[in-house]
Amino acid sequence: MVKKPCKFFALGTCTRGQACTYSHEVASSGNFGSRAGPFVPPPHSATSPISFTETKGIPCRFHSLGRCNKGVDCTFEHLNEKVSTSNGERKTEPEIIHVQDTKVESDLLTASENSTRELEARDLRGASVMFGPGAQVYDLNFPSDYSAVQMTSLQLSWDAEAFQGFLATLGETVPLSSIRIKTVTRPHSIVATARIRDSGFAQRLKLKADTAVGGTHVPDIAVTILQVGSKSESSANRLQMSTVSCTWYKPSRVAWLHYNTTGKARAAERFIESRNFRIGGREIQATLQVPEHRFMHGKPTVTSVQLGNLDASTPQATIERHIPGHLKPVNVVMGKPSYSTPLHEAEDSVRALLSQVGPLDTWEPRSRTSATQVKAIARFQTGEDARKAVNQLSGQKMPELGNSKLFISPLISVKFNLPKAMYSAIRGDVDHLKSQIWDAGHVHIKAYSPVDPTQKNIAVRLYGEYANAVAKAKSSFEKILTGDVAMKGDIGIWDDFFTKPEGLAYLNELGHTHRGYVYRDLRKHRLSLYGSADSKERLRRALILKLGRLMEMTHRISLSAEDLRKALQGGFRRIVATLGKHKASLDIRQRPQFITIVGSARDLETARALLDQDVASDLATLSLDPGTDQPDCAVCWTEAEDAYRTPCNHLYCSSCFANQCSTAGDGDLPVRCLGASGTCLQVLGVQEIKHVLPSDAFEQLLEDSFTTYVRTNPKNFQYCPTPDCQQIYRVSADGNIFTCPACLTPICTTCQVTSHDGVSCEVYQRVRTEGDEEFRTWKRENHVKDCPVCKVPIEKSFGCNHMECGNCKAHICWVCLETFGEGRDCYGHMQEVHGSIYEEED
Repeated sequence: MVKKPCKFFALGTCTRGQACTYSHEVASSGNFGSRAGPFVPPPHSATSPISFTETKGIPCRFHSLGRCNKGVDCTFEHLNEKVSTSNGERKTEPEIIHVQDTKVESDLLTASENSTRELEARDLRGASVMFGPGAQVYDLNFPSDYSAVQMTSLQLSWDAEAFQGFLATLGETVPLSSIRIKTVTRPHSIVATARIRDSGFAQRLKLKADTAVGGTHVPDIAVTILQVGSKSESSANRLQMSTVSCTWYKPSRVAWLHYNTTGKARAAERFIESRNFRIGGREIQATLQVPEHRFMHGKPTVTSVQLGNLDASTPQATIERHIPGHLKPVNVVMGKPSYSTPLHEAEDSVRALLSQVGPLDTWEPRSRTSATQVKAIARFQTGEDARKAVNQLSGQKMPELGNSKLFISPLISVKFNLPKAMYSAIRGDVDHLKSQIWDAGHVHIKAYSPVDPTQKNIAVRLYGEYANAVAKAKSSFEKILTGDVAMKGDIGIWDDFFTKPEGLAYLNELGHTHRGYVYRDLRKHRLSLYGSADSKERLRRALILKLGRLMEMTHRISLSAEDLRKALQGGFRRIVATLGKHKASLDIRQRPQFITIVGSARDLETARALLDQDVASDLATLSLDPGTDQPDCAVCWTEAEDAYRTPCNHLYCSSCFANQCSTAGDGDLPVRCLGASGTCLQVLGVQEIKHVLPSDAFEQLLEDSFTTYVRTNPKNFQYCPTPDCQQIYRVSADGNIFTCPACLTPICTTCQVTSHDGVSCEVYQRVRTEGDEEFRTWKRENHVKDCPVCKVPIEKSFGCNHMECGNCKAHICWVCLETFGEGRDCYGHMQEVHGSIYEEED
């Protein structure tokens, strides 16, 4: 019986391997076969100091056994060949993988291979941004747009489809492409993760986890909400603001030592105070109590020494044993314990109180028998619940604690993952920072060595109780991570040699030699130096020398028309075959065309000789440079210098093209071709722009494009209200709280202000409106109106009633405040509705 083809295998997403009941034969024709494509790596930030190993072309050993469950996400080659065991039977054992998932990276978008190659990804101001044709923003999202869960203790027979069906019974629709199934060995179980672009998905699923499924209760399935994050400019970091520290006093008691004379009582007090007197590990407080009168009701009074901070279980005999014989009191009176609730019941009461605010993910009591307080760490599922717990419960008196207060403070932490070599280089700076941030705001910094010594990264965690202090410490640490850009005068040190494996090996060896670290930024074409001042200076000098040698080794062979014919008719291929691909490159887009040789003078001579070995060819069949009768630049209309030809066949001076792109960054986007006297207007691909512009100019263009996009979409995006903070967030209508990843300020995304915990958005808006009455009066008197789109005040001094908002660029009719996409539409409206473009307001 012929098996039906597996449509998921054709898409590269089948997770059943050889256990699949459908055919995994490669289709020779049909829709399934045509839809299967090669692996396309997801876009990632090149600024992250984490390198990826190139595995394209290396066969996947799990796929060869029919057990790879990564589909198109696998970075190894999936060769379509049948593999059998020695006895001819197919192997169907599950893949054994050790799982330790802590973070899920947010995807920018799902795109085809071709469209992905035409886009450019960046992480800017807390957002993941994809730029498309003309350097315009193609897509923008935040980690908060996504949510993810990990579920453990699932049935061993479950695959991705079974897990998808389980989620469907809980009312959640999740595509198979968003599900990952893994098998762990200790203990042997199935672990599933699901991540979708729905910020409420994880919370809903967590609440539904213990719901009856098909009449059967499933309490053993553990659901953990995973943090969804993105790469930051400096490193991969994770902000954790859902944890609080809870402290309360243990039950205690007091005792009184009675003495017949004040002198003996005073001596006992001095003995206790001077000896750091401890009972049961607790430091005892002694207070002298002298009576006002020597006699009371005809009887002599006694002088007492009150002992405080005794453990509630301390017996009288223990106190008497700690007092030396010459200071023995005539009597010891024991006070009652402050409360009698057992410690475990008190912990349960505190935990129950916190759970009334919101569900807890973890609860970790950290009591010590010698401590006077009990401490517990509680982690909520959301940072908003953690803030509520601090605001509503801290300082509250609890009857279970003898009406003593419960103290709750936030525990804010930021975790960074760094290369071990980088951390070794900056360790001195980090140690110096430790004392500074502790003295300034009691912020801790701690490094965690990996359990596996083969791992190349190390985790560094900053944590403390005060958001402002942690934010400042985070900023200081990120300045260390920025490093110093390697410069030669005013020019950054860079050569294409550093993009190659041998270049990376050289940088690693250089860092090891000079006890520093060199990070190569492939995106920005720059090198950053880390280490002591002396180490960084030695690294800089070594790189300058290396750059000089590289420049001496780089030779250009300018090509005449005849030389170009020889190169294209086999000459360049002979050069590559003889010298190696890494030593020769051909550029036919510049004027004049040239071959670049990286090597010795002998290599250059060899290349010239190989090029001169003429090969018979038909020159008429070559179409190398269409439009050579148009040598002028499309911008300056003079002969193009350092020319660049666009795909639409128009020439530019490189400097003119760069200036045009800089102007476009001011808002004239997308970047279009100005050829044919400005009538071409074809949108230029972002990769074409990247190829021509210097790296710093290209980065500035993307930055300007992003800024323009945010400014012209005020209903969707706003800046953090903290002064000088450039992070952005997505505006919402449901009062969500956004925690700024830079300054850690909680922001109400509806009211667009610092979070107003405990007050609804409606109440806050009403109070704020009442306070703005004076400003509204001033606007009426001075003929100032708010932009109907972004709400920025606009003042009209003269001219027609067509106004353009300087902030969001909206075209506005000043009479009725109707908005338009273009100015001409606004003029048509004013003529038709108001009769004139200058008509005065009623």
